[in-house]
Amino acid sequence: MKKILHLAIIFSLAVATGYCSSAQGSYAILSSKEVDFSKEYKQQESKVIGKKSVPLIIVFPLGNTSVGALMKGAVEDAIQKSDAAYLGEVTVTSTFFYIPFIYGNIEYTVEGKAFVEK
Repeated sequence: MKKILHLAIIFSLAVATGYCSSAQGSYAILSSKEVDFSKEYKQQESKVIGKKSVPLIIVFPLGNTSVGALMKGAVEDAIQKSDAAYLGEVTVTSTFFYIPFIYGNIEYTVEGKAFVEK
């Protein structure tokens, strides 16, 4: 009987847990700062990934959950990691994870090619 109760609790938590990931868009160029296109830029060889997330405790977010703030934070993270001026061929995805009334997380991920000044 105890084993069935434990399995029922685990099953209930698994069903109640929410997880969703979706593509928010593809962009030719993204930057969070002003870019002077009269200068020449070269593409770095590897792709760069930037992330910005906000945790949820119970039902309260511990930060700004607006799409603009999360996306800007992810772009800034990617630009800082690669010391780039802007990102090209960018894909933006969002991920949402939530265990009701316990914990959750909202995350935006930006992946693209970094362009640095020559």
